[in-house]
Amino acid sequence: MELIETFIKGKRPDQERCEDGFFFSPDFAAVIDGCTTRSGLEYGGKSPGRLAMETVKDALSKMPRDISCLDALKMLDKAIADFYEAEGMLCSAEKNPALRIACYVAIYSDERHEAWCLGDCGALVGDTFYATHKKVDILHEEYRSYLIRSMLLDGASEEELLCRQGKIRKLCDSVSCLQKKFQNSDDSEYGYSVLDGFLRILPSSLVVVSVPKGESIALATDGYMEVFPSLEQTEKRHAEILAEDPLCYRIHKSVKGVEEGNCSFDDRTYLRIMT
Repeated sequence: MELIETFIKGKRPDQERCEDGFFFSPDFAAVIDGCTTRSGLEYGGKSPGRLAMETVKDALSKMPRDISCLDALKMLDKAIADFYEAEGMLCSAEKNPALRIACYVAIYSDERHEAWCLGDCGALVGDTFYATHKKVDILHEEYRSYLIRSMLLDGASEEELLCRQGKIRKLCDSVSCLQKKFQNSDDSEYGYSVLDGFLRILPSSLVVVSVPKGESIALATDGYMEVFPSLEQTEKRHAEILAEDPLCYRIHKSVKGVEEGNCSFDDRTYLRIMT
């Protein structure tokens, strides 16, 4: 397995607040997307998403080479549960998902020649991109697009709405505030899987892809709306989309747009290897 190129960019000017990460070793390659929270919680000066990313990144370095997909996800999830236990908050985190640290991953196993994509992270293998898209996110994205379009019909301009995203975010709270209830729940319609110490693996949240030897594979977080076989192509398309639709409600609908002072709507990470 050969590392070809990597790139990571936080959406905010302060890169220390970036909640994405990547990992590479002779055995595994991975991208990690820490889940952003609106709660304002911090643990040791770190956001829950940043802490989850760092916890899982450290656990990746300890995984045995021949581990299976399900056992790997359980091991990474246990690293987060161990954090709660060390902090004396395991019971409170179990009862209240809003207290949890959480992240998604896309991992390539060199031993098994497989890509494992959990949640919002994906893998481009050959010409096919593999990822899942949570139904709760689709609901949020559609509702947000609906709100923005209604404001435009009322006479607002896209430029004005770029400066009013705090208001749009509050109007979306009726949808977004319910999401945590479905995190690792057994709800058949809106439940979804995430590494948060209480992992429940749902088929709709996990993709396992066999990767032929000698294939190029790109792993990416969902800060990229489209993923291509090279970083240059992927970055070029990313810039084109944001230039045309910075509110992220038309070309590729998102739960958030490019907020004032930020360079993108989300942190983004790209990693390409040759298997």
